[in-house]
Amino acid sequence: MTSVFISYASQDVKQAGVLHHLLTVVGFDCFLAHKDIPKGKQWREEIVRELGVSDVFLALLSEHGVASPWVQQESGMAHLLHKKGKKPLVIPVVPEGEVPPGCLSEYQAQSIGLTLWLSKLNVSTDIAKKLVLSIMGTLHCEASVKLLAIESLKSAKAEDFAFVVDVLSSSGSLTFHEFLSLIRQAISNALAPRSDAIMTTLYGLLELHRAELSKLPDWVRAWNELHQMYTKFKEEQRKQQEEMIRSWQQAMKPKADVPKPD
Repeated sequence: MTSVFISYASQDVKQAGVLHHLLTVVGFDCFLAHKDIPKGKQWREEIVRELGVSDVFLALLSEHGVASPWVQQESGMAHLLHKKGKKPLVIPVVPEGEVPPGCLSEYQAQSIGLTLWLSKLNVSTDIAKKLVLSIMGTLHCEASVKLLAIESLKSAKAEDFAFVVDVLSSSGSLTFHEFLSLIRQAISNALAPRSDAIMTTLYGLLELHRAELSKLPDWVRAWNELHQMYTKFKEEQRKQQEEMIRSWQQAMKPKADVPKPD
């Protein structure tokens, strides 16, 4: 499993947590100090140990991250480890148009959105996807990441399922058999056929693999089952919307005048 160390300032803890979650969903083993260091442990020793075994070092460089002495120290240690053994892969995450400071300026950075009035990181699924694809492409760990990602989908939340499917589709390396596994997982996960984002991506993948799928009657039936589940959901959704419109129209009708008693 590919391990990722996330370095961040305390002010960016929420966005670091978002990134930790998304990378974990895909199949990376992520380390986040406030989340992963057990109470009672010597946190300095834990950080040094985790840096020494990590495959990837991500530095979240908002203005808070740049000013944080802990992010600076962790970045320096990661830089020295990389120079010594080409590990970990160092990826500075910076605001659009910014250049990583100090030793991190040697590395290819990933730009990220920044809210100007608060100067806080805005970690989106798009940024997380770019980081995942960059790590997979550089470390050539596509096979293990895809395996773990697909395995996680049976009980995944709809938004996590959609993120994983989007990443796998965007990687351009999804095999036909992996596509079949996605069909199986989508049928097993009750939320997947009720998500436009998931089904839209799966329909796109179907177009790439339609010829191969057509040769496997059992899998054609499986796909048709998934398609019917989605179609049923869309019909239920349509009826609910029509009922809401009827209820609104009924409520907006003017009430008939009530005759006054003599």
